[in-house]
Amino acid sequence: MLVWKPSLLKPSNYALNAASIGSLVFVYLALKIEDKTLVMVSSAILGFFMLMIFMPAYEVAVEQTHYLGVGESVSCGIINSLGNTLSAIIAISITPLLNGETTSDSTIAMFVLIGIESFGLICLIIGGILERRNQVE
Repeated sequence: MLVWKPSLLKPSNYALNAASIGSLVFVYLALKIEDKTLVMVSSAILGFFMLMIFMPAYEVAVEQTHYLGVGESVSCGIINSLGNTLSAIIAISITPLLNGETTSDSTIAMFVLIGIESFGLICLIIGGILERRNQVE
């Protein structure tokens, strides 16, 4: 769909990011309720939205860096390298919390993940504002 309607690329990226934040909150609430079926459903929804976020993210990155003379492979390579590095750091830093196997440790870990995803949405919004500002000038 986004191939035929490139104008929907950025709004879809915002929507997918917001949906992934909502999915993380849904997983957290399902874990609090301790309903096994709800946890499985919320995990499936989370996986759907987290996987879907890659395509628009790559396209937005390529679009925002193309005018600087940066190629697609460099933009996507930087995203992959930075994403892998940061996810390893986050996984290592959250591991002691998850090894504690307490409800409070799990709650902290979920809020860290929600905070990271929210930070990504904030960066996306700021990037869009800066891009519009550059187009005006």
